[in-house]
Amino acid sequence: MLKILFCLLLVATAAAEEVVYSVAWCGAGKYLISTASGRSLRLHDAATGKIRKSVKVPGQAAVYVPFGPDSGTDEENRLYVTGGGDFAVTCGVDQMLHWWKIPQLTSPLHKEINYELVGMSMAANGKLLAYTSTSSRYLDSEMVLLRWQDKGVEFGSFSELPPPDGSSSFSSPRLSPDGHWAMAFTGADVQLWNLTRPESGSQHLKDVSIGGTALAARHFYTQIPGGVSVRSYTNPEQSLRTFACQNPRAAGVDAREKRLVVLTWDNLYCWDLTRPEQAPRVWRHRAEFMQFSPDGGKVMLRSEKAIEVWSLQPHQLLFRWKLGS
Repeated sequence: MLKILFCLLLVATAAAEEVVYSVAWCGAGKYLISTASGRSLRLHDAATGKIRKSVKVPGQAAVYVPFGPDSGTDEENRLYVTGGGDFAVTCGVDQMLHWWKIPQLTSPLHKEINYELVGMSMAANGKLLAYTSTSSRYLDSEMVLLRWQDKGVEFGSFSELPPPDGSSSFSSPRLSPDGHWAMAFTGADVQLWNLTRPESGSQHLKDVSIGGTALAARHFYTQIPGGVSVRSYTNPEQSLRTFACQNPRAAGVDAREKRLVVLTWDNLYCWDLTRPEQAPRVWRHRAEFMQFSPDGGKVMLRSEKAIEVWSLQPHQLLFRWKLGS
């Protein structure tokens, strides 16, 4: 009896210490994929939250990170995930990218990146990935494109387009859903690339914040003081319209640009972009992360211990999945 109670105590303690690090939509909105402590990777039914499959990502839950010839530390290997189409990609402190097939949750491809991961973004079809990595030790940085091919991955680098000064580095990559546009923060400003014309290089955008920015096919939506501004890729520094809200933290727009959602510290705003002059619907929500579903009908909210999915019309909770449940 004591052994059973001890085992139950260990399970409860592990669940209490576990943290949800990252969540992403995949499978055209049919699934959510999440990462948590201990290199856990879970595939959830996006309608119910039920776990369809769970695996451990190859590698150790803790890695040795050297800071000098005679020093080092054990650091928890936080795993991050991004998804699109029938694919997802994970990466952590161990600097190993794993490309997963959905819903099988098999990993046919993996790649070691040069430096510590800073950010990832995937196009809607799941076959184009942009990631940024930075070395704090060597003050080096890169932004890389990976394209899924039937027999492997085709690599392309943005490293020949350096950040504006030597103390800056690439971070916070963004890809438009169609994979035609890429954006990243480079310390002093934001750079924008037209991936259909890579020979044209990048544009430096002085009045754009990468935080809370969402890319669509024709426009992008960026955080400004007092709200979110919509811009065109052809004239990215001119605001076409402002959607007013205080302290925006994250924005999401559906592929057809019919709905815009913005998460602030306390609220979730939802605008009908076919009638942008109308006041938004506003609901009380607090979360660390928000992501719009590919169909534009749902929103996923993540905290350290739980995942919630809400429908937007009508506004109602579809499910709440909690660690340990």
